[in-house]
Amino acid sequence: AIHAKELYKLLLRTARTLPDPLKRQDTIHAIKDGFRQSRNETDNARVEELLHEGQSKLEFLRIIAPRRPWHVSSSSTGRTRYHVNEDGKVVAGGASSSAGEKAIKDQGLDPADVERHHRLVRRQQFGR
Repeated sequence: AIHAKELYKLLLRTARTLPDPLKRQDTIHAIKDGFRQSRNETDNARVEELLHEGQSKLEFLRIIAPRRPWHVSSSSTGRTRYHVNEDGKVVAGGASSSAGEKAIKDQGLDPADVERHHRLVRRQQFGR
């Protein structure tokens, strides 16, 4: 079983990786408010129920949050992409691209799509 403090830290850490700044801020506030409202709860059954609810929310956040930092690029569709820097902050645009990424962009391909393709190929263990 997970303890409340550990669950709180995991929820906040996962919420901080959400790419949308408004969703990220709303989610962090909701987590903090929920824990503040429940901190004086003494009924063991209610505490277990709240912990189970928190674990469920953590699982949902893990589904919608990126697993690892992703790189910035502006695709031809006009979407702004974000990345997570070394400090764990989500930043829009402004990342330097390598020569490989420049070559991929010159071919009209989206670097994020190429990276996804490479991950899927590695996952399927092609070329081993």
